[in-house]
Amino acid sequence: MIEEASTRAAERAINQFMANRHREPSPHRSPCRGRGSHSAPEDNESRENDSRDMSIDGKHSSHASLPEGLPQRRRRVEERRDRPPIREEGAASNRREEGAASIQNASQQHGGTQEPLPLAVAPARRSPFTMQILAEALPQRIRIPTLTNYDGTGDPEDHLDKFLAKADLLDMSNVGYYKVFLTTLSGRAMVWFNQLPAHTIENFEQLYFLHHFSINKRYPKTTSYMFAIVQQEQKSLRDYVQRFSEAVLEVPHLNHKLLVSILQQGLRRGRFRESIAGKPPTTLDELLKRAAKYIRI
Repeated sequence: MIEEASTRAAERAINQFMANRHREPSPHRSPCRGRGSHSAPEDNESRENDSRDMSIDGKHSSHASLPEGLPQRRRRVEERRDRPPIREEGAASNRREEGAASIQNASQQHGGTQEPLPLAVAPARRSPFTMQILAEALPQRIRIPTLTNYDGTGDPEDHLDKFLAKADLLDMSNVGYYKVFLTTLSGRAMVWFNQLPAHTIENFEQLYFLHHFSINKRYPKTTSYMFAIVQQEQKSLRDYVQRFSEAVLEVPHLNHKLLVSILQQGLRRGRFRESIAGKPPTTLDELLKRAAKYIRI
């Protein structure tokens, strides 16, 4: 009997303990949540204390409720956000200084130097002109005449005549002419000049410019050249007169009366030849005017 009474008393005590445990509210969750009821004052106070414990330097942290790894990433984001902004000018200046320092270090490592190269490193100047010509300075603000460069293929005398005609407009000595003339050479002509012995040329006569390129010189035509200009078969009078007039310009000091006879001999048989034979012109100008009338017919 005593044992049964003790057993029933123990069961009642256990049931009472379990009943009290079920009625006891959860420290983190209100039993009336979702029913529109208000939390007890003790619960509100507990949540405020929890909120204060979870606050760090006035900033709320939700590390306790975030998945693993997120609190650390969020902390890094907040730290970057709280950093003071970097001034772009300072950053750019630092990058430029670092770049200049690295270039200077690399130059020093490879034996570089910012000092000018010694004169011995520069190639020695070699010029066919004498030292007297090289030492004389050209007038200030000189305007070098525009002239087609001579490359060694044209008539050298023609090039020299054109140069002297323009150089005469400049107020300078003969020494200045030599220096300016050098600027008109190119190609094979410049190669030839640079191969002349150093410091041996002091005038145009010693330069032998015309002599060296004389193979390209155009020699004037003689009177006998005019006899080769004839009116060919199937060629018009206009073509013959034009070729004859161009040939006259290549023959200096021609006798105009002789030219009339030469032109008449070069004509084919026709009315213009008969007209000249009946009344010969006295000058070349008269001959060309009469030829122009028959050309228009």
